[in-house]
Amino acid sequence: MVFSSSAWLAHEAGSGWTHYLLRQGFFFAVGIGLMLGISRLDYRLLRRFAPHLMLAGIAGLMVVLVIGREINGARRWISMGPFNVQPSELAKLALIIFLAATLARQGERIRKFSTGFLPPMIAASLTMILVAMENDLGTTVLLGALTLTLLYVAGTRASYVVAAVMLALPIAWQFIVGVDWRRG
Repeated sequence: MVFSSSAWLAHEAGSGWTHYLLRQGFFFAVGIGLMLGISRLDYRLLRRFAPHLMLAGIAGLMVVLVIGREINGARRWISMGPFNVQPSELAKLALIIFLAATLARQGERIRKFSTGFLPPMIAASLTMILVAMENDLGTTVLLGALTLTLLYVAGTRASYVVAAVMLALPIAWQFIVGVDWRRG
């Protein structure tokens, strides 16, 4: 599919018919290798480094706002030679690991607003605000849905989740109708 959709574009750019196919194949192989390597790690190691991963994710989101490349009105990528890194993808993983580690430690305190709901929502909200500043509504909505799902599955009160959704709906609506191309 990559070949059929990009062969002509690669040829016209002078890169050869298979340029994008080979590039995607390389990244596929690297991704499979990373997946197999990371799957062998003890998850407790991730739990121990969850705060550090979260801080690195937030730092990456801040860096992309300062030095990131703007493409089609969005500033989401950092150029690193032949590669482009999208910090929001790393921030997604960092947020998942951070929330899982944080919520696992909460126990019954997850049912309390001040200890179980508010602290994870603050960390997730900071991440969502930074991603929204990149002009990436899809990832922002995904992070919010992921956060609320993890909170609900961990045992927080459903009323907190519903209240968060009700609070987020007008904000999301403004992000949609406030931007011409999204409204179109």
